[in-house]
Amino acid sequence: MENKTILIIHESTLSSAIKDIVTFGMMGLLLMVNKNYLGDHASIAVLLVILALMTMYGKKSFNYFSDKKSAIEFINKLDIN
Repeated sequence: MENKTILIIHESTLSSAIKDIVTFGMMGLLLMVNKNYLGDHASIAVLLVILALMTMYGKKSFNYFSDKKSAIEFINKLDIN
């Protein structure tokens, strides 16, 4: 499996806020489904929290750049065959 690099050069504040609202809204919806339909088991809630933490960690593993100059510098440092 080859190593891939994902570059996000620019993301507006509004799109970032919308992504966060959707992510946390889905987490809340899953917790509500757990409470209303799955018997409010603590093990399912813990699993959902672990999945949420994994999602947040996954977002931080990408390379985010606030401007084009820093993204270009990063690209130039890559060893591209």
